[in-house]
Amino acid sequence: MAATPTTSASAAATTRLFLPTRRHLHETASVPAPSRTIARRYSGGVRSLGPPRAAAGERGGGAGGTITGKGAVRIVSIVGDGSISPLKDTPWEEVMRHTANRMKWVDEGFEMLVFTDKSIGHDELRKELAQCDMLVNVAITSQETVQWLINNSEDIPNIICFQSSPTLENKLGGRYVQYTGRQDMFCKLTNIGETGGMKESAEVLKAVSNAWERHNSDDIRFCLLVVVNAYIRPVDMLQNLRAKGLSTLSCMIRNCGPQILNCLFNPNCRKALQCLNSCSPTDQVCNYRCIASYESPHLEAFSLCVLQKNNCLDLNAEIPSKPSVPPLTMFREQMLSHELAEDMFVGWLDNLEWSWRVVAGQNPAYDQFPCQYQLFYRGKAKGSFWYEPIFQVRTLEGELVWRRRKYRVRRALIPGTFYFSVLDNGVVSKEFWTIVDVSDDFSWGLFHYHGAAQAAGLAYTGAVLVSPDGSCPDLDDPRLASALDKCGIKKWELYMVDNCSCTGAPLGTPGDAKLHYQIAPGKESDPPQQFALFTVQDWSCGPVEVIEKKQRARMAGLYERPSETYTKKRPRYPDAWFSKLAALTAGHHRAWDAGCGTGQASISIAEHYDSVVATDASEGQIRHAVAHPKVRYLHTPVDLSEDDLVAMVGGEGSLDLVVVATSIHWFDIPLFYAVANRVLKRPGGVLAVWGYNYEIHPFEDKLHGQLYPAMRPYMDPRTRLAMDRYRDLPFPFEPVGVGREGEPADVDIEVDMTLDDLVGFLKTGSVVTTAREKGVDLEAVTKDVMKGVEAEWGDPAVARKLVFKAFMLAGKPKVLN
Repeated sequence: MAATPTTSASAAATTRLFLPTRRHLHETASVPAPSRTIARRYSGGVRSLGPPRAAAGERGGGAGGTITGKGAVRIVSIVGDGSISPLKDTPWEEVMRHTANRMKWVDEGFEMLVFTDKSIGHDELRKELAQCDMLVNVAITSQETVQWLINNSEDIPNIICFQSSPTLENKLGGRYVQYTGRQDMFCKLTNIGETGGMKESAEVLKAVSNAWERHNSDDIRFCLLVVVNAYIRPVDMLQNLRAKGLSTLSCMIRNCGPQILNCLFNPNCRKALQCLNSCSPTDQVCNYRCIASYESPHLEAFSLCVLQKNNCLDLNAEIPSKPSVPPLTMFREQMLSHELAEDMFVGWLDNLEWSWRVVAGQNPAYDQFPCQYQLFYRGKAKGSFWYEPIFQVRTLEGELVWRRRKYRVRRALIPGTFYFSVLDNGVVSKEFWTIVDVSDDFSWGLFHYHGAAQAAGLAYTGAVLVSPDGSCPDLDDPRLASALDKCGIKKWELYMVDNCSCTGAPLGTPGDAKLHYQIAPGKESDPPQQFALFTVQDWSCGPVEVIEKKQRARMAGLYERPSETYTKKRPRYPDAWFSKLAALTAGHHRAWDAGCGTGQASISIAEHYDSVVATDASEGQIRHAVAHPKVRYLHTPVDLSEDDLVAMVGGEGSLDLVVVATSIHWFDIPLFYAVANRVLKRPGGVLAVWGYNYEIHPFEDKLHGQLYPAMRPYMDPRTRLAMDRYRDLPFPFEPVGVGREGEPADVDIEVDMTLDDLVGFLKTGSVVTTAREKGVDLEAVTKDVMKGVEAEWGDPAVARKLVFKAFMLAGKPKVLN
């Protein structure tokens, strides 16, 4: 019987312990640090932080009366013109515009518009206020502005004010909140009575207040999300805040009684629980410091049982997909490979006792700790790779200690991307890392990550800026600035790590560790791999993921040849084509050029879309692809599953446009269509395929009528789809006005060519190589036909206008029943 009160006490303590931490409530961009998981794991949801939900679509009356369905949420923020924020003196306008962009990472349905008070009185602002769900006033002090806002915001159900005139009233759920004398708006709200529909509002406001007072970009976004979640509509990433009730306690007592008792009887574990319960639920700095100060095997066993093994809190989290950060593709003038990418991680290890030292990150919870070392190395086992972060902690009792973690690292599909995993204080964290950039001299690197601790219900993103000695590189360096921009990071969001007094770090790697493979600081890279050279090109470079497996090796071999010839001799697609396709898609965010070759279509697509992923079977083609800041070229490996291909190009329902330029006849067409249907947005996404053949005006009779029949015996059977103008190509997509299955649209490509240009184009066909492999001299077979072309041409040095009689099909995914 003596154990019963103790067990009950442990359950009660655990109920208080599992409070929502800041990183649980939103995706905090933090440094990929040792022990990120345990800092967030005591969060979870035995308490609800929101008022009861109303039915979808209800509005008005009471704290829970403004919950809507899953539609768009419209937020308007008005900031004082020229006002300065506490975030490193960054203008409030810049901070709030950045917050608007980051809200999109959470949900594309969050529309946040930012105005300065110079817009007061304008019709556009009136229109937006009339239809918004929330108004956020920031640093509004002008009495004229204050009065205008009072007159024009009466019908807005939710109004919150930061650092603004006390005359402005705050409103949540359609109910005004009276000013209590404190300047900080959220402090004003904490005295709301818990009556009627506002019964649980104090919990919401306490969490928001604590977050706001920390003054960083993540917490500003968090404040908005909590209000949206409580008063407008549920926010998916806050799903783990919902109360789990007695089932949670029952699970813990039934499955983890010994671990709870052992923790309570162990001084360090007990101190950790007490410390965590003294922290504000959303104070990630406090929570993390408690864990780092009082680590113990008993605390690890407690977490392992309650969270990882039994998931008593019924939590879940997935690795976030946004922001989408492209990896580095070229380093020291060669294509990035998995080996080169691993060498970048290994960094300075060998020259120094560590790979890198952390300069800065976005998360004050971790960046409060000084002296952060990173060790990356290859293991003894083939293909093994390890990451060991080491960092310093001054405990709450004043003791200076070192902490060290060990992550297993696996290569992801694309070079420069990796999967990290660690069992950290009882909870498994899985992370996806991207090498964004590393300077050629290894003076700095920027690594981005997305992560989740599924059993703790935590998802997070962030980036880490590193250098060899911990000193800060020039943040105004255009290359570094561009890398930060790819991650969606502003310089004023970075928190600097103290790297001043770092003696005694427990460094060192296993004796069988292997270091650099090809490159290292101060060492030039080995010569790039030499590809087999051919004098001809294939029609196109179909992505190897959709070529029949038995043909893969041969097809890739055909494509490894001088890509400059391919680019020069192929006709350029008209700009008008891409404008027309862009007009057919609802959005213009992301596109995929499948079978991209050297990027002839890719760079034109990029003029109309925010980003383009371009894939090809040929490393040689990708190597010589035309660079463009919006285009990311990817070589598709031989063994690629449908799921991996979907993930590579952006994921389910992520693409506005998919294009296949003169190469779909090489594809495993059913498989490709399955992928296209998965990745295209519904509605709004469009697939477009096109091609051309030897129908070239004014020489159709000679080239298509005579040359093609002479070459047909040596052609790959799949090219006949193109020779027949895709009339026999299956195309199970809804027409959008550009042809339909069996009836491709006729489109023209006008080019100026000399006779040598035309002959060069004809030599870029796979039929030339196929004939040569069979011992046939194709030039002898076609000599008479080409003589006839020469006779009609006239002066071979004079360019003539030729028209390639091309054909196109475009459609949208069919509606699923």
